[in-house]
Amino acid sequence: MKRLLIVAGCLMTLVACAPPSGKAPGRASVEKPVPAAAPVDAATLARGMINLPDAEVPGEGIPVIRYREPALYAPGAVLPRYGKLATLDALAERLKQFPGNRWQVTVRAESAAGAEHAERLAQARADLLKRYLERAGAGALLIGWKAEAGAGPVLELVPQSASPDSSSGVKR
Repeated sequence: MKRLLIVAGCLMTLVACAPPSGKAPGRASVEKPVPAAAPVDAATLARGMINLPDAEVPGEGIPVIRYREPALYAPGAVLPRYGKLATLDALAERLKQFPGNRWQVTVRAESAAGAEHAERLAQARADLLKRYLERAGAGALLIGWKAEAGAGPVLELVPQSASPDSSSGVKR
């Protein structure tokens, strides 16, 4: 089990250090600043998140973006499934279309090896996802990261708002 975690950590480091596809390996990839913009209302945000690949987004109310384990990860895996980086790229591009909105990110994992292992797995996934989305240019939009053990979506993004009059996390 320890070897598996070491191998997964090495792979995460390798993926996080690799330049994004389509960029020259010699150039440093620097995240562009997100332009200042006002947050959009929940209805506009929900319409903008429709048809996000592999995601579950409710059609009404606050547009919480959820990904289930089979859509992104094999059970117990730290790295996304083969071909699912395109899903994460689509997520980053969609988030960048709404630069005024910020998102709270929760990464979950379950493990037959127990809650402690599941928590470490969730943290490893969160660290990798954070680096990947930062390199994709969406890092400034993600204001909080939480890793937790337990059932539920493996990746969940909830819109937040800086306005004090909105307790739901998004401008109404």
